[in-house]
Amino acid sequence: MHVICVISKNKNSILEPAEVLVVKEKAFSYIAEYDYFIFVKINGQSFKVKWFKNFNAVLKNGKLSYHFFVPCHVKANPLFKQVVIATYDPTYYTAIFFARKEPARVENGDGFVIESAVKKDENTSIYFGMVNPWALFLKFRLKS
Repeated sequence: MHVICVISKNKNSILEPAEVLVVKEKAFSYIAEYDYFIFVKINGQSFKVKWFKNFNAVLKNGKLSYHFFVPCHVKANPLFKQVVIATYDPTYYTAIFFARKEPARVENGDGFVIESAVKKDENTSIYFGMVNPWALFLKFRLKS
């Protein structure tokens, strides 16, 4: 049985606010022990995801998507800093992909030089060393 069959009581293929709350409490909160399947490195140092905000769940074309914000405060300066964000399930149960059209969105970025790419993280191996996860590589610095 799929999560959606249990949660979408009215079977209308739209998650109503009350249903989103159930997803958050019954499915999403479960993955807290797995860092919400988000693995962050700031300039090569691991950053543990401890909390999130602005959670939403969307059902589209039979696929359930979680939308949420992970606060990660990194102060910009004239030199580039790099944030690498990988998304994967360490238990190898759930398939997670970056969106094709807009894998990441930067808001209020006018004062920065920003470079980004989604590619394999060759410095990280998972699943007994057999796989390099896909990650968002984001470099940024203040504009001069």
